[in-house]
Amino acid sequence: MSDEEGDREAIDKVKRSEEFGDEIVVYATFPDEAKALATAEALVAAGLVACANIVPGIISVFIWEGRLEREREVAMLMKTRRALADDVITAVTEMHPYDNPAVVAWTIVAGSAEYLRWIDEQTAGGEGALDLQAGA
Repeated sequence: MSDEEGDREAIDKVKRSEEFGDEIVVYATFPDEAKALATAEALVAAGLVACANIVPGIISVFIWEGRLEREREVAMLMKTRRALADDVITAVTEMHPYDNPAVVAWTIVAGSAEYLRWIDEQTAGGEGALDLQAGA
């Protein structure tokens, strides 16, 4: 195989947003790993997200009720489909201990075609799964 053929094969394994564009990442912060883990497990079990990564040890700096705050938190990255964004954001907000949790969604612009297909497969049954009973 020539170098050019190898490069083309590698490019074919990458899925770009203009080709599909349905996969997203939902980002949220939590006060601790236990709350993030309970939420992640409920969302994955319900098929609303394919995978959640919990990242401990972040420091958030923000203004809350007129005061500068600095808090240690845990970030969570959840991979899902655009069609489930509202349900995921609603579920996270309902399970979250904060009054106004940081929950936002980002579009994935490119990625491994095989991985993005896996996200689609794992969340195929997620529609209508908003009845979550997570002890979060």
